[in-house]
Amino acid sequence: MSEIQIKSTEKANIVKISGRLDIAGVQKIELEFAGIGNKNENLIVDLSEVEFCASFGMRMLLSTAKKLDAAGKKFLLSGPNESVLVTLETAGMTTIMPVYQDEVEALNNL
Repeated sequence: MSEIQIKSTEKANIVKISGRLDIAGVQKIELEFAGIGNKNENLIVDLSEVEFCASFGMRMLLSTAKKLDAAGKKFLLSGPNESVLVTLETAGMTTIMPVYQDEVEALNNL
């Protein structure tokens, strides 16, 4: 199952997701994640503890990324493992949601 941890900085909210972004994992965190995206603040999503990302997870991320883009805010991803990164790249998501090695690099690119 997936879980969310949230912290705020002056530049962005940082959401650390852990677990699997499959249908069960997304169902568990989707409402809370959408609520964070509704704040219309820059958002960094730390994927370093995400083991797997299915289309449900990509849809959740993309929906929030589009919402923030429309509000003129940035949506960045950080730290995905190789498997998750390949999945995101194959789906073309990394052109919409920039990916950085870690949280520090993402913060430096806001």
